[in-house]
Amino acid sequence: MGRGSDTVLQGNPYSASYQYCFPFLWTQTSNETTSVYPAIYEWYRGTPTVSGAVLIASNPVRMQVAAGAQTDTYECATNYFLVVSRDSNGVRYAQLNGYATVNLPDLTVASGPDYEPIITSIDYNARTLTTSAPLPLDPLVSVGNSGRRISLQLYGSGTSFTFADDLLVLEGQVISLHATSSNTIAIALNQAFLFDGYGNRRSTNMVLTTEDGQWHFRNNTVIKSPTSGALTTDCFSDANRDSLINAKMYEVGEGDTVNLPVDVTIQRTLAGWRVKGNVSLSGNVNGTPFNLNTLSSPKEFPRTVPVPPGPPSDLRRVPPF
Repeated sequence: MGRGSDTVLQGNPYSASYQYCFPFLWTQTSNETTSVYPAIYEWYRGTPTVSGAVLIASNPVRMQVAAGAQTDTYECATNYFLVVSRDSNGVRYAQLNGYATVNLPDLTVASGPDYEPIITSIDYNARTLTTSAPLPLDPLVSVGNSGRRISLQLYGSGTSFTFADDLLVLEGQVISLHATSSNTIAIALNQAFLFDGYGNRRSTNMVLTTEDGQWHFRNNTVIKSPTSGALTTDCFSDANRDSLINAKMYEVGEGDTVNLPVDVTIQRTLAGWRVKGNVSLSGNVNGTPFNLNTLSSPKEFPRTVPVPPGPPSDLRRVPPF
């Protein structure tokens, strides 16, 4: 786990009942007000690669890590993460996740903003949804609101997508139901929502639907309804004819925000630079300008500033004749 003098330790909470074992970072302090405890993980066998790590700043968190012939700088804020790796020839690799303007002496990046469209429609049975603005191809997104947010893999592009995950988290029999206004209800189910209110798990921020899926509610307020028809208790019906009137709760739904951060990768190659991004962007790396408008594939940019040749890397030993 660590040494007694260390501020940051690693520990794995374990539960046989819930069958989990996750690695966490733990801190040991004496009621200090410090809330940032950066630490570096290194998995290795034999000789470690990391030779040193220095905390440069704490807001945003900026760390510099030396490993062999390269030095990597990590910068982390609440809305972006930037890593820049350098060697004796300057920048060799950089990655930006989340919108930020990068303005360094050897690297500049100006990009479009993060994607933040709204779910405009969703079909839980067909597992399809539409968004208020386009997204790139097959995005892995964060979906939700302040009380519930999940990661969801979408398939498709533009504004129409499918997904494979089952978003149903609760189905229970309606035991009490009242229409309290033209768009609100008071409802109770025979099933309780496990760990409701803990952390990012609030039932009031999820979506409750009728058994037939025609009416959607968030915090007991209508967010989707048929084009005609008033809200009454009759809206909750035995759609599957099992002699029970059920309601279903889903993790996310209409009106929730779909968040896809800016994702930019810059990699040095033998001929120049390979740049890939999910937004339009421009910039300069080691004196070479780049401009990217395509979202689906990397683009190569020839190096405009020569780099001294390094040792050959394609040699192989052959047995003597």
